[in-house]
Amino acid sequence: MGWRNVNLVQRCVCAAALALAAWAAGAYPDLFILERTAVASGELWRLWTGHLVHGSATHYAYDVGAFVLLCGVYGPRLRLLWLAPLIGVALLVWLPNMQYYYGLSALLHAWAVMIMAEIWREECGLRSYFAALLALGVFAKALLETGLGASVFTADINFGGPVLHASHLVGATVGLVASCACYLRLPRTQATNLQKGP
Repeated sequence: MGWRNVNLVQRCVCAAALALAAWAAGAYPDLFILERTAVASGELWRLWTGHLVHGSATHYAYDVGAFVLLCGVYGPRLRLLWLAPLIGVALLVWLPNMQYYYGLSALLHAWAVMIMAEIWREECGLRSYFAALLALGVFAKALLETGLGASVFTADINFGGPVLHASHLVGATVGLVASCACYLRLPRTQATNLQKGP
């Protein structure tokens, strides 16, 4: 299904479901936060639910707002259900000193890269180049934030706790790897057609 084929009702339902789930998870952070020792002891649901917990109402508003925006531009995708635990595992492996993580930012960076990659594959001309440029911009932002240890656009905003800037780079990288894997799974003729464009 192409990126333009998801109707408005599906987008609204997905955004509302995420907003409600994040609000509910925020009421019980100790049960849902992505915590290294808890995951190691078998509480694997945290690989999904850690993305729903937020440190403050401001953090919640920014993350859910960005999710709603992406839903409006692109529409919901079930792949987010398997992307969430992949990012959770990647965070635990790539950041061995990280003891806990919460928030949608890593997932949002991954999803943004995947959206741009799919638009790049499906479109041609300026839209395709613009999508590639935006994906590079997501990576540049994540790299800069990781290097500086500070947010590029929201440095002066209190999110109710420390921001793990390296998680943005982890998310973007997982999104790129997932996009490449999805592309490689395409039948050879379909992949060739995507490369040539319409």
